[in-house]
Amino acid sequence: MNQTKLQTNNLKQSFELLTKSPFYLAIPILLDLIFLFLVGFIGSIFTTKAIPYLQNLATIQSTPAADTSAMIAQQTQLASALTHIVLILLQIVLVVFILWTIFQGINWFLATKCVKKKVNIKKYSLNFLTLNIIWIILIAILAKFFFEITLKNLLTSTPIVSQSLVNAIGIIISIILLYFLFIGYSISYKYKLKEFLKNIFKIGIKDFKIIIAYLIIVVSFWIAKFIVQLFSLSFASTIIAGIIILMPLITFYRIYLIKTIEKN
Repeated sequence: MNQTKLQTNNLKQSFELLTKSPFYLAIPILLDLIFLFLVGFIGSIFTTKAIPYLQNLATIQSTPAADTSAMIAQQTQLASALTHIVLILLQIVLVVFILWTIFQGINWFLATKCVKKKVNIKKYSLNFLTLNIIWIILIAILAKFFFEITLKNLLTSTPIVSQSLVNAIGIIISIILLYFLFIGYSISYKYKLKEFLKNIFKIGIKDFKIIIAYLIIVVSFWIAKFIVQLFSLSFASTIIAGIIILMPLITFYRIYLIKTIEKN
C-alpha cells in the first residue's frame, strides 16, 4: 500500500473512531482547556514575580557604562538578574511539567482507549511517566546549554555565536524531541519499559510512515494557525477560533498517531 493511501486510510479510520465515540473528543478538549487555564493562571503569578528582574535587566542594558569598573558592576547585576529570572522559569517549568504529566497522561490514555479499547493502565502509566522524566531532563540540559551561550552573548560586545543561529538550532532540536516524545506517547500502552524506550527510536528512525504522519500534523497545524489568524479581530474571537479549530485537531491527531503506529 502506498503512503498516500495508507495515510488517507489512517486519517479516515481515526475520524470514524471519534465520530462513533464523541466522549473521546469532548473530554480531552475539556481537559486541554483546563490545562491551558491552569498554566495561564500559574504563569501570570510567576510573571509578576519576574517583572522587577526584567525591568532591572532592561535598565542595565539601556544604561551605558561610564568606565571599566561600572561595566564590571553592570555585568554582575546582569548576571544576578538573569539568575533570578532563570530560577523563576525553573519553578514554572516544574509546575507545568506536573500539570502536563497529569493532563496529557489522561488525554493520551483516553486516545489509546479509543483505538485499542483495552489498555494496561499500570504499564501505560509507568512508560508515560518515565518518558516525561527523561524528556524534561533532556530539556533542562539543553536549556542550560542555550542559556549559557545566550548569557555569554549578552555579556560580551561581540557575540561568540549568532543568536539567530542559536535560536534556529533550539527550534530544530525541540521539533525532533517532540517527534520522539509523541511516538513514545503513542506506544506507551504497548511495551514493557525496556522495550518501550528502545522502540521509540526504532520506530521513529526506521518507520517512514511515522515521519509522513508527523509532517502531516505539522503542516495541518501551520494551516490551522493561519485560519485562526483570519478570525483574530479581537482577543475573544482569537480564543474562540482557537478552541473551535485547534482543540479538536489536537485530540484527533493523538488518535491518528496511535492508529498509524499500532501495527508496528
